Amino acid sequence: GSGRADEWSVQPVWARVFGSDAQNGSLGQESFYANAVGAVWYQSELNTSIAPGQWFWHTGGYQLATFSAMQTLYYSSVGNNENLLLNLLADNRGLIADDQINLLKNWNNWIDSTFTKNWAMGAIAAATATGGATAEATGHEANKIIDNKRHTYWTTDGTWSLGTSTATVTFTLPSAQTFDHVMIQEHVYDGQRVAGWNLEYQDGTGTWKSLVTGKKVIGYKRICKFTQVSSSKVRLNITRSWDNPEINNFALYRSLSGIDTTKEDTSQVTAIAPFVQTQTASIPIQPKITVTANRLTVDAAGLSISRIEIIRPDGRSIPLSMINGSNAVSRPLTPGVYLVKMQAGERMFNSKIVVSR
Repeated sequence: GSGRADEWSVQPVWARVFGSDAQNGSLGQESFYANAVGAVWYQSELNTSIAPGQWFWHTGGYQLATFSAMQTLYYSSVGNNENLLLNLLADNRGLIADDQINLLKNWNNWIDSTFTKNWAMGAIAAATATGGATAEATGHEANKIIDNKRHTYWTTDGTWSLGTSTATVTFTLPSAQTFDHVMIQEHVYDGQRVAGWNLEYQDGTGTWKSLVTGKKVIGYKRICKFTQVSSSKVRLNITRSWDNPEINNFALYRSLSGIDTTKEDTSQVTAIAPFVQTQTASIPIQPKITVTANRLTVDAAGLSISRIEIIRPDGRSIPLSMINGSNAVSRPLTPGVYLVKMQAGERMFNSKIVVSR
């Protein structure tokens, strides 16, 4: 999957009915919400695979995503106001192949090295507003954006008018820093509001220059990458918002060189060796439980069961004794859902069994 350019986590409501399914490509357009009687928060999810187009392992092999594609995936999901659900391809041994593991390690190293150090920490924030709004609401001053607290935020006061009101937050860093990413978060507990924004930096001559332009949404989290610059001042301009904007986090990050990545080769289709009989012997033996005439029968041949008990629907325990260390039969049980717990050495087995009439 891939995210929309403008990912709203908001669904319009018309006559108490949701406006559309989550795959509608127009969700990021304000015109889609015309004539709605309200809106509800509806978090979006990007569901995709580590091997594009393939959701399950099969004997024909697979084409693994490249490291570059995984970076793009992070920006278009986590960095684009979406949850990411990444599918892995477990083989017929129940294992994840080494090439997938190496790619995930590389990806994790890149994420950690890029998004750990916030170069905006220690900055002083100051806000201004126009069009009927005032710069700060009492208790929600601009510095709340960078206090590293989840439930504090900056917002404007007064009357905010869609299309005419604007606001700017300027961040003055303790000293000039080098960075190439910005991360912004709205206080989504009150909804997603920002519908237009841009980011600028002040160069060595005091001139304000563009870093990020033409953006609409922020939402829970928005990450944008740009050409690396050095500056001690940046400003966030909110040019459109459905209500007084509420921003609770702002960070500047820098890509680091020398990231620890394991050598990978994604140029070839990865094929897994066929599942042969010799491998089945390594699969752990599992006990078998059946229900006959309201009695539980446990067949644990090949296992040395040291403890077995049945947990009744009311939570009480019924201890059982194994016969020859491998079989057990319970007394008649009343209908209900029972939990069978067994221990064989360091291994534990838990099974839910339904006894019907």
